[in-house]
Amino acid sequence: MTPAHPPTVGSPIPRLDGNAAGGPLSEIFGRDLTDALVDCRHCRHRGTLAEAIVELDSDGLVLLCRGCEYQLLSYVWSGGVRAVTFRHLGGLILDGS
Repeated sequence: MTPAHPPTVGSPIPRLDGNAAGGPLSEIFGRDLTDALVDCRHCRHRGTLAEAIVELDSDGLVLLCRGCEYQLLSYVWSGGVRAVTFRHLGGLILDGS
């Protein structure tokens, strides 16, 4: 898997907005993260998690930067294992509530 995920012709994995990651990521972080700010280490883009791009399938998700489409993080749940990998996520900023 390359750091940038350009859409491929006939790709079976749909691209959604970051709201699609809200539920799965709340399983790990214990709260809704869709309003959290995320920073990309590659292009320095900052936006809410809801604004990011998500590739989602039955085994996990990949969160991509809206600015450069580099992988910010991946979350895999398969075979009873959960794994999160932070790739180009430079920051995750939560409000105080």
